[in-house]
Amino acid sequence: MSMRMFTITLLACAALTAASPVSASDETPPGKGAGTVLQLSITVQTLNAPSIPGPAPRGVTLTCDPDAGTHPTAKSACDLLRSVNGNAAALNVDPNAMCTTEYIPNTARLTGQWRGRPVSYEKIFGNRCEMIKTLGAVFA
Repeated sequence: MSMRMFTITLLACAALTAASPVSASDETPPGKGAGTVLQLSITVQTLNAPSIPGPAPRGVTLTCDPDAGTHPTAKSACDLLRSVNGNAAALNVDPNAMCTTEYIPNTARLTGQWRGRPVSYEKIFGNRCEMIKTLGAVFA
């Protein structure tokens, strides 16, 4: 993990722990008491010149319950992850979508905490379309 990602994770965790205390009488839906802080990144591999590095990985943070972070569509991404209890490997948003057969590998990575438990996901897709049809707004 890069120093920048580590710092972002630390700041996000600090923000979660700095929240006001919750009394026993507050209604918190099951599983929402523990924090969700995720780091998501996409790396695109260049095939034309393997010795030349490709673009730097793009990354965002995502927190759910409440939905926030630097993710551009945090609510949609969190809704999808809630539908599979944080298990990105279970997502298959649009299995019937048609994609071209171009091969420009996109590696999707997700690490962090989902409602207090560690989660990790990494998969290489043949191209961006394949990634989006599987993971939807989480990696769009």
